[in-house]
Amino acid sequence: MRRCPTNLPITPEREESFLRALRETGSWDFAAACGSPHLKGPRAGWHAWKDHAARSPEFAVRVQEALAYAQGIAERELRRRALRKGGDSLLLRLLQRRDPSWRDATKIDVTARAEVPEGSLVLTPRDILRLDPSQQRVLVELLNAIRLNREAEAEADGPVP
Repeated sequence: MRRCPTNLPITPEREESFLRALRETGSWDFAAACGSPHLKGPRAGWHAWKDHAARSPEFAVRVQEALAYAQGIAERELRRRALRKGGDSLLLRLLQRRDPSWRDATKIDVTARAEVPEGSLVLTPRDILRLDPSQQRVLVELLNAIRLNREAEAEADGPVP
């Protein structure tokens, strides 16, 4: 039984397959599968393409251009559907995931400090916006849980003199 190699070099042809799929769909997973057809399974080739983008500034620029193109396609489609049917929530969610400017304004007014060996850690809104939407939700949930715990402790302790 002949095994398929898992670490084939990334050729210009594979790059083009990856970028074409990324432009058409905006999906990193789908693009990785198209750029690495010799691999099977969920997220096949995903890390290899992330590593390649990290190592190759030229490729990273082309990735950002492909994602911007895919975003433009999604925005045009949203406008078309909105004019026809009054909107499409699934497409809107895709746009919100890809571009923070499409997200509902959620005011997060927080400066968090955590004790670390070198001093303290300060989270800024920019740090939070750099997280994936799912990570942002988890962080907001944790911060809300901390706030509720503090409020409950303050209530239990009574007024501070």
